Amino acid sequence: MAALVVLGGCDTSDDGAEEATAPVDHGEALSPEDASVLAVDRFTAERADDPSVPGPGEPIDFDADFYNVGLGPDGEEAAYYGLGGSSGFTMPAYRLVDADDVPIEGQLPIVGALPGESAYSDFWQLVLVRVPDSYVANTITSTEEVLATDYEMVPTVEVYNRPLVPPGSVAARATDGGAPVLAWFGDDVVHALAFDEAPTRVRGSLVDYAGIWVCIAESGGFCVDDDGNTHNVVAAVPGQAGYSPLWKIWRFDEAAFADVMDLPTAQATDAETLTGLVNCPIVEW
Repeated sequence: MAALVVLGGCDTSDDGAEEATAPVDHGEALSPEDASVLAVDRFTAERADDPSVPGPGEPIDFDADFYNVGLGPDGEEAAYYGLGGSSGFTMPAYRLVDADDVPIEGQLPIVGALPGESAYSDFWQLVLVRVPDSYVANTITSTEEVLATDYEMVPTVEVYNRPLVPPGSVAARATDGGAPVLAWFGDDVVHALAFDEAPTRVRGSLVDYAGIWVCIAESGGFCVDDDGNTHNVVAAVPGQAGYSPLWKIWRFDEAAFADVMDLPTAQATDAETLTGLVNCPIVEW
């Protein structure tokens, strides 16, 4: 496929000869290494109920504070990170590509919302932006700039779990040991964690979810056994049909805790459905 030529492709002179349109000037390229890194506020909503949640911009130790061990559908151990609430929808992440849909070397993806904003989602749904051969990497760094162009945009069904986190956050069980994924947000860089334990399934911009059955103690924390593990049971683990890191929660009574050891015993409880969805990728199973 030929590269999309911006601004109408070519001009025609008075004598009928075609003249090439000058390349669009997007200004100076920015350096991801030199750009400011945004200290995002990941847990705004959760902090209202729990003052101990890390404050705005504070690095988060997910291994120490948001790592839980529960049970898979057959009673096997399944451990996951609790990353907080989710709308259940995706948000666009723009990937700039050439005419053959090869990513532009050195160009960071571009996102347009931060945690706490209505348009934000941990789940990035890729939109390919086909730029001309003259494009210089990282001269476009914001969604506003992307949408102001006439470049061809191709929505995809590729969706990735990429929660934005403050710089310095730790999640050793995430993909690549928790090495941050970088993206542009305007002229600033944001850090994300990658969770690639399984493909993310979507219908349009709606992420498919799975179920989890949980026991919550009167203290507000999870019920735990003598080893400090929960009996929270997930409906599927990575590699099984129906798995998703996005969960809908059913809460069973603490009196049933000892009896819940797998999915059938969890489903046999008189569990109540809780409102909202949560992003909890399983990282060990």
